[in-house]
Amino acid sequence: DTFAETSPMPGAAADPAAVALDAHRVLVTGGYDADPNASIAAVHIYDDRTAAWETWAPMNVARRGHSAVLLPDGRVVVLLGKVMGAIYDRRAEITEIAP
Repeated sequence: DTFAETSPMPGAAADPAAVALDAHRVLVTGGYDADPNASIAAVHIYDDRTAAWETWAPMNVARRGHSAVLLPDGRVVVLLGKVMGAIYDRRAEITEIAP
């Protein structure tokens, strides 16, 4: 019922998508950093047991303002979002294996 400061995420990311993988890990994808007109493809996993971030393979499409959904088999599908400026992308991508 409280918040506590933890280690910073590698790289800035405004407007990312986040999805809980299990009771301890959160997958954070995309967003943008210094330029709000350019999206990033970064993927990071935070584990509260270690209070550490792991950088994972980037998405194929840099995007922000998108959605991420955990599938029953543990994979994550990432869809929609802005890729540059006001340009939206309707493609989806899915993690190859469960992280």
